[in-house]
Amino acid sequence: MSIRARGTNWHYRFQFKGKEYAGNTGLQVSRRNQKKAQKIEQELMRDLRDGNSKQTIQSVSFKAAIDEFRRLAEPRYRAHPSSFKRIDTSLVSATSFFGAKLVSEIDAGAIEEYVSWRIVEGRVKNITVRHDLYALSRFFATAIRKRWALKNRLCAGICKAA
Repeated sequence: MSIRARGTNWHYRFQFKGKEYAGNTGLQVSRRNQKKAQKIEQELMRDLRDGNSKQTIQSVSFKAAIDEFRRLAEPRYRAHPSSFKRIDTSLVSATSFFGAKLVSEIDAGAIEEYVSWRIVEGRVKNITVRHDLYALSRFFATAIRKRWALKNRLCAGICKAA
């Protein structure tokens, strides 16, 4: 079990059956709230053990989620700024396509429509579409951790562990 201060709030992070669970407790960092945060973490673990997972998906618009993703991803790619720039560039077209749509509402069909739109309307090459899909895959990995989505929609029918 691990409670830690991130920003102004206590966050939890633990693994259960090989899957990582992390999140914001919503409690401000203080000595008094630390015990409350630990209790929240313990309750989550107990619910998982008992099979009563209350994992809820947050309703976040694609645009807002992309803004948060960029904020989180930029430091992660500081050793590879060109990679971050490529991902960031690819997400511009995805943001204009998905816009205000909720991240949790984006399914494999919506991804297929996006790819068709990029090829027909954007008149882009296949390599550009592959870059765009890679960027979306990186985004969905973060979306799963942040509980904006349940699974990586680009893996529909391809990935076993989504």
